Amino acid sequence: MTTGTIREQFDEQGFVLVRGLFTQEQIADWRERALSLCSGCDGEQPPGELATHGFEDILLNEDILGAVKQVLGNDLIYFGDSSLHCSPNDRTFHVDARGDLDDPSCTDYGVVRCGIYLQDHTDHSGGLKVRVGSHKRALLRPGTIKRVLKRKARPATLLHTPARNLKTRTGDFIFWSLRTHHSGGAVILKGLRRLAFPPRFDALIPTFLRLPDHENRLALFFAYGAPGEQTERYIRDQVGRRPEAWEASTFGTLLSSDRAQKLGLSIRTDGVDAHRSVPRSDSRSL
Repeated sequence: MTTGTIREQFDEQGFVLVRGLFTQEQIADWRERALSLCSGCDGEQPPGELATHGFEDILLNEDILGAVKQVLGNDLIYFGDSSLHCSPNDRTFHVDARGDLDDPSCTDYGVVRCGIYLQDHTDHSGGLKVRVGSHKRALLRPGTIKRVLKRKARPATLLHTPARNLKTRTGDFIFWSLRTHHSGGAVILKGLRRLAFPPRFDALIPTFLRLPDHENRLALFFAYGAPGEQTERYIRDQVGRRPEAWEASTFGTLLSSDRAQKLGLSIRTDGVDAHRSVPRSDSRSL
């Protein structure tokens, strides 16, 4: 996928799906490591960000960073917002943007979420569902309606866009705007695989009409931000969430290697510093 195609797809759809970015050997290695970590967590996320569990090779992957840079620019920030999911998320459309005070119809958001599903979701349910182009729309909720009534957002931001099940294959890479409306646990119908319903309807589809889920559904999620106030607001919000995850995070070898700096990636440890009661460090480019 070319640079122009990545940027165009992101601007139009709010996400980018890169087919076959990783080899089957890479996926098999990551899946084996993920299964080992999930085996003792009873379906919960292992505490700590991904580098803590030895996934620095993903966070510093040049193909991943190269794709994200086409959207966010050449200077990226990794601040520890990452996790291994050992089971599907709840079926509900939501956005991950925090402290977002800008009109989505005419502004961009400076943080993206990346996802690697460690099993096929073309013949199995349980993958990602998005509303195409919803990064330019607001999630319908009371606060959003108030912003429209106060003329701080355009009425068009309340219009919904079509749902799509992103049927990822092993080896695919996907990233999306934190403003994009998305849901986990997408249900794919037998014989009608192109159809996609809102998550609330997915939950009502009987088992005999849907493609099965994987017994072990594993996914790696991680975020990068561009320097700017939107990223700073998001980091401040995340520092106050999931203190057990920050307390367990070590950032692995990211803090002792100069490879991140060479790749244009700044490492921020705000969450770890805050929850270990030590003075906050400055932004570090390593």
